[in-house]
Amino acid sequence: MEKRKLLNSAEKKRYGTRFQIIDEILEEKKLKYNENSVFHFTSGQALKNMIETRSLWLSERQYMNDVLEVDYTKDIICEYLKQYEGENVVKEDINDYVDFHENQYIFSTCTESDLVNMWNYYTNGQGLSDSFCIEFDRQELKDIFLAFQEKGENFYFGQVIYRKEDQKSIIFETLDKLIQKSTNQNITTEHRKKLFDKYNYITEYFYSLCKQEGHSAEKEYRFVFCSNENSYFEYKRGLFVPTKKIFLNEIDENLKLPIKSIMFGPNHYSSIGSKSLEKFLIKNGYSENEVEITKSSLSIR
Repeated sequence: MEKRKLLNSAEKKRYGTRFQIIDEILEEKKLKYNENSVFHFTSGQALKNMIETRSLWLSERQYMNDVLEVDYTKDIICEYLKQYEGENVVKEDINDYVDFHENQYIFSTCTESDLVNMWNYYTNGQGLSDSFCIEFDRQELKDIFLAFQEKGENFYFGQVIYRKEDQKSIIFETLDKLIQKSTNQNITTEHRKKLFDKYNYITEYFYSLCKQEGHSAEKEYRFVFCSNENSYFEYKRGLFVPTKKIFLNEIDENLKLPIKSIMFGPNHYSSIGSKSLEKFLIKNGYSENEVEITKSSLSIR
């Protein structure tokens, strides 16, 4: 099988231009996350599997914790369309404008570490004695995902937006600018539908990165694939979850996960535990002290 390749700087720049309008709006509103690290909360067994197999696992979005994500974003786009098409626009009409890709696979990270609600949620019910937080290099992680983007598939990444006011502002302004960019004339309903189809990847971006404000404590940063391929299932929370696995050896046999640090969860750290993790990392190709090992500052019962 032919090896995948990391994108060069010119290719990454070309990919980025697709999202230039929305990136500029996010920057202007100070809603774009530009830090170098993202954090992934997980169990000890999942951490072991990821490092040993040098793989990243993405879960199908319908099985994520916010079951209303898609309908929630549809309501906002519906509100946008009412400006042009009148109050008779209903949520079902969105399907005429947006070909929503149902097979979205998500790798969830956070913009902060040591978050108590995340320790509780992402430990597969095993308790705080089996929880870790992996600090990834965000840019290197993004580059790996881009190498696996198939022709015709879309890939999105970014900080999840939670405030309804921010979501409406970003969606309305982005769609307005796309329409203005395409024509200066008054456009018909049919023309508007064609524009939505042309910029379908932008509306998919909104579906990928908008959630209800009640989830804001998660401080989520997502990497999202739209793909029809699915060869795996993961059993968690009583469900058989469709899963997309990305194996780094398809790029380079020696490529490791871009891990900067690993944090033990609350009430979990011990000196022998730290030493065992260090030995495990060395066994799997990381040099001594390459990955910083830390412990949570929280104490929870």
